[in-house]
Amino acid sequence: MSSTTGVPPEEIEITTDQTRFDPSSIIQLLRQTHFAAHRSDAAILKSLKTSLCFGAFLNSRQVGFGRVITDYATTAYLCDMAVAPDLRGQGIGQKLLQAILAEPSLKDLKWILRTKDAASLYARFDFIDPALPSRYMERTPGNRGWDNT
Repeated sequence: MSSTTGVPPEEIEITTDQTRFDPSSIIQLLRQTHFAAHRSDAAILKSLKTSLCFGAFLNSRQVGFGRVITDYATTAYLCDMAVAPDLRGQGIGQKLLQAILAEPSLKDLKWILRTKDAASLYARFDFIDPALPSRYMERTPGNRGWDNT
């Protein structure tokens, strides 16, 4: 249930300090999304170690997560943005995205992402839908029948 007033932005802390992250909360957050619902715990935990990750905290509770895959030179791929269902629509995702885009090590990179249902959020931060036909292509383990478990 969303509050009409939202969580005051100053009450949300964003950090990249993975010693503060709660892997169980991150797994739970991602399991409640359409894009990572079937991802294995092992894959989620491995992705935490190999990406630049951001956690959003309300008091001591991890209420948001975002992950960036990057070479730190040319491109940053934003993925796995998730906010606790009971707090969605209260500005946490927006504050998380602001912190990610303000990260000094990611300055002046080309950003890419995929979204099914949050285009309006990303548009507020100057993400645009490229002209069609899209040149975006993907190759996933499922394309070749690989077992992704």
